[in-house]
Amino acid sequence: GHYEKVYDNQLNLAYCFNDFEDKWLSNYFYEQCFNTAQQVKIDGGKREAQAHADMGIINEEQGHIMKAAEHYEAFYELTEGLTWKDETGRTYNSLACEHLWRIYTLLADKMLENKEHQQAIKTLIKALKMAKEGGDRKMEGEAAYCLSLAHNFAGEERSALSLLNTSVQIFTALCDSAGLGRAYAAIARILLSQGKAAETIKYLGEFMKTAENAHLSQSLVDACVLLGNIYNERGNYNEAFEYFSRASEAAKTLNNLPLAEEIKTYCGIAKAHKLMLTFNSHIEAEDPVGLKYLLAWKNRSDMFTDPL
Repeated sequence: GHYEKVYDNQLNLAYCFNDFEDKWLSNYFYEQCFNTAQQVKIDGGKREAQAHADMGIINEEQGHIMKAAEHYEAFYELTEGLTWKDETGRTYNSLACEHLWRIYTLLADKMLENKEHQQAIKTLIKALKMAKEGGDRKMEGEAAYCLSLAHNFAGEERSALSLLNTSVQIFTALCDSAGLGRAYAAIARILLSQGKAAETIKYLGEFMKTAENAHLSQSLVDACVLLGNIYNERGNYNEAFEYFSRASEAAKTLNNLPLAEEIKTYCGIAKAHKLMLTFNSHIEAEDPVGLKYLLAWKNRSDMFTDPL
């Protein structure tokens, strides 16, 4: 029992130094815990598992991602199939799954930056597996979303769309507005790149209905802005203005002033495009009466309320 007591005392000392300037001292005791844990033989490897988790966190904080992954993998292997729990009642194994999901995602980000698409996909598949094993649905939705982006970067659009649909299902069940907005925006980008504007509009229409039914105001804003942008780019300015206006109404319920101001800008752009069509039609007609009317309208004093 000697090494168990040494470990426990070292761990308590590590807990004592929580201030930022004492971080080096805390890390020192965690490292001592890790060394001592290798000598503990009677607890089934529980302290060794805990020490690997702590060393993984330290290495991750220091930017040593590969080293952190090795510690988290050891943590996972030592806790697989066991019911050990931390002080919050969470199993060590589900915690190991979360750590591995996060670290694999970080590793894949680096790979994508280096255009190593297939290696990133393999790593993100492992991240998705960990997310599923961990039993956290939000984590699973995020993992599927990240994997879809990697497939899209690799030009594998069918796989990307399949994973995005999985994300949409999960985020819808969780009423996760942020997740839904990102997933639907990614779907829209892929379909538009394939020239499937009608299908994109159909998908976003479903997004809008889902948001309305679940009373997700932020998602409703996202859906309406995405639809407004599509119609605006296609020259359908009346429809664009209609969706931006709906986004504006939904934004008012969120008490988010910067967002409301941003939506007002979209509305202004769409309205300007609408006016431009009318203005151009009068110019092209070369009608003297129409041109005189345009000059009067252009030189009006109350330019913000007087319609064309």
